[in-house]
Amino acid sequence: MHHKRQTQQEPSRQESRPAGQCPRPVPLFFVMIGAVAVAEGAIMVLLSQLPPMSALATSLLDVALLALAILPFFYVMLMKPLCREIRRREAAELAAVSEKEFLDKVIDSLPYPFSVIDAHDYTVRLGNAKAMAGADGHPMTCHALSHHQSFPCSGEEHPCPLQQVKATGKPVTVEHVHQNQAGEPRIYEIYGFPILDDAGQVTQMIEVSIDITERRRAENLLREQKRFTTKLIEYSSVPTFVLDAQHNVLFWNKPCEKMTGFKASEIVGTRDHWRPFYQQRRPCLADLVLDGTGDLGGNLYDFVEHSKVLPHGLHAEGWFTNLNGHRRYLVFEAAPIFDEAGKTVAAIETLRDITERKEMEEALAFQATRDELTGIYNRRMLDELLKREVDRAQRYQTPFSLIMFDLDYFKNINDTYGHDVGDAVLRSVAEAMRGQIRVTDHLGRWGGEEFMLLAPETVLAQAAFLADKLRRHVEQHHFDQVSSITMSIGVGEYRADEGVDSLIKRVDDALYRAKDSGRNTVEIAE
Repeated sequence: MHHKRQTQQEPSRQESRPAGQCPRPVPLFFVMIGAVAVAEGAIMVLLSQLPPMSALATSLLDVALLALAILPFFYVMLMKPLCREIRRREAAELAAVSEKEFLDKVIDSLPYPFSVIDAHDYTVRLGNAKAMAGADGHPMTCHALSHHQSFPCSGEEHPCPLQQVKATGKPVTVEHVHQNQAGEPRIYEIYGFPILDDAGQVTQMIEVSIDITERRRAENLLREQKRFTTKLIEYSSVPTFVLDAQHNVLFWNKPCEKMTGFKASEIVGTRDHWRPFYQQRRPCLADLVLDGTGDLGGNLYDFVEHSKVLPHGLHAEGWFTNLNGHRRYLVFEAAPIFDEAGKTVAAIETLRDITERKEMEEALAFQATRDELTGIYNRRMLDELLKREVDRAQRYQTPFSLIMFDLDYFKNINDTYGHDVGDAVLRSVAEAMRGQIRVTDHLGRWGGEEFMLLAPETVLAQAAFLADKLRRHVEQHHFDQVSSITMSIGVGEYRADEGVDSLIKRVDDALYRAKDSGRNTVEIAE
């Protein structure tokens, strides 16, 4: 079809001959014969009018006049168009040379080897400087240039792109190891593009080679780093798991298996990392990191804050009632993993079991705040709670009341039954009162046989009612070896701008008035 299209276009090219192009030889010959005949006839007429001359002089004059007559016609009809055609062809040749130089520069400017290879004999027909490096100026095959061998590549390790292009007629991509000018092996990604003839047969192939040695090295290094990181997580003594950006578990190491009782084979590839810790699906700390919702942590953990050791990380901790069948106190650290563009692609979470330490801390805290005999608050904790309530009342203008109890004739119990019985009575009184107060009330032993109750959000009338209720409850309580116990009680409500010592003194004075008035009664502080 391509040849047919050229044949149909040929007449139009003849008809549209460029201006100044030389006339065709045959018509020009007849035109010149006619012009010479006309000129010669005119000269003969002219010579007949001149005086008689010798035959030689007549011939010379005839030739001279004919030459003068025909020279302008010859110049206009032949020489001038011929000169124009010569100049046009010279300009076209210069343009072609310029275009070739430009194309050569374009091809040579490519950052990778570019060549056109003959499909029959593997000869490189065209190539840029990078492709022809090492060539000696003579035609060379592609395998001689790239592999310094006399036969084409073959096999899975070095598949020949030209053979694949010839077999399929389609572009192909293969990977080769070539040697550079220094003889060093370099990894290339070879792209082959077929050039087809009118019959659809591959006659040549465009080959583009991209050096991917450094990319492969970087990929191998990254692969090794990933393998090392995986081993580091896998063999770490710290329970660790990793989530990808879609919250799927990527890693679940051996210590994590041991702590939770869940195997990696059960968890990896799923979103079930919550199962070891919770009864129903809910976010873990790593999920909050991935979603950027750390502010929700306060609703999910006993304690949560920004990590002090991991940038952009979160720290959380709390009790878990059934972790692998045990009640454990865990500390979590979770942080995002970023790619080179700063995008979060994963999150890592570590777990620490500090149950024994937490139990010891709580035991020490209990001992520091509790009365050793009765288990209720001690005097030091009551002082601290009183200060907190005074601060809260002054800041928010909220009421609170203070109740002080003293066991009547307690010295007689110690003297009659001994201190062991007296201690048992104190424990029983504390237990009896603790069962009658609100969760928000604070009961403590002030000293000896004296007790104190701090009642937040309670006005005087409510406190007096509560005090009398406790008095009657203790009076009606049965104590082993002791028939009955009564209490004298003082009650007071906090006054604005009053200090702790002033409040205690007012309530203590009311307590002593209760004792002086016959005991087993409640007195209101003045």
